[in-house]
Amino acid sequence: MTVVKSLNHLQKWFEKKVCSQIKLKCPPMLDGADTDDYDYNLVTPACFIHSIPASDKLPPKIISNTPCLCIQILSGADSVAKKEGSMMIQVSLSVWNTGEHREDRFYKCIDGFKVDNSGWVDVLNFLDLTRIKLKETINFELDNTESCIEIDKSEPIEYGYFTDKGMVMPHPMWAAYLKFGISYKITGDTGGGDFLYN
Repeated sequence: MTVVKSLNHLQKWFEKKVCSQIKLKCPPMLDGADTDDYDYNLVTPACFIHSIPASDKLPPKIISNTPCLCIQILSGADSVAKKEGSMMIQVSLSVWNTGEHREDRFYKCIDGFKVDNSGWVDVLNFLDLTRIKLKETINFELDNTESCIEIDKSEPIEYGYFTDKGMVMPHPMWAAYLKFGISYKITGDTGGGDFLYN
């Protein structure tokens, strides 16, 4: 299995098993995020590979680059003798939350909006969901079809906040990460040799 095919498969798995299971706040297209006029909108997080696209470079049907999950390779190695390989993967999670709005499930404030730092709850709920789904899986099967990619149980699932010079990302953006290992069999599958395409 090629690196591109592996990442495409992981993207489909995370879309189905993680992103589709949660809805998070979407930043407004216009002003009003810090007022009662905010156009409250919950969306399913987008799932990207390698990097998070700018707002004007989003794929079709994706209305915002936040909230999102982004899959990246940290490192990889193939053992030709054993015909197996491994990769270290980092999943980045990004959410946006300016505070409590009237529509929030556990809304407590009297006014229509209250600025606070509760966004950390959103990103950690997103992280916990991802951790649980990773711990539940053996291989990244989709639609009852087994994958040749397996989670490497010998590697810990590491996680934490993204920081900037030791400080957690500034309000209203919240970001966290998970790192984990995967293993796969080297089958000689080159994807038909179409290396310029997915």
